[in-house]
Amino acid sequence: MPREQATILSNLQSNAEEISKAAEAQARSAMAMPQEFLGLVEEARRDWLKLAERESQLMSELTVNLSACKSVPEIAKVYQDWMSERLVMFNQESQRMFVNAQRFMTSAVTMIGNAGRHQ
Repeated sequence: MPREQATILSNLQSNAEEISKAAEAQARSAMAMPQEFLGLVEEARRDWLKLAERESQLMSELTVNLSACKSVPEIAKVYQDWMSERLVMFNQESQRMFVNAQRFMTSAVTMIGNAGRHQ
């Protein structure tokens, strides 16, 4: 085999190895992004379940407290306390939803950006 052909073959093999390594790195990066996004979805699901459990607990407490009331002012106080707690929960959940939405959008934009570079 002439020297030029050996050099060309060597260069082709070297380039093929570099392309293979780059493709492998891109594949790992592409696989990591959906995993991150799925992690965010799972975290949001857990937050939602905690909220549903807390709302159920709060409603149960309201029922118990109302059944113990003996006057209209007591009923008004129980409802006022319940509503205050609901507003605090609503505020906390709104903040959590806003943060989660930002994280989802950041992850989605990153995935879309990476997908464009991998094509």
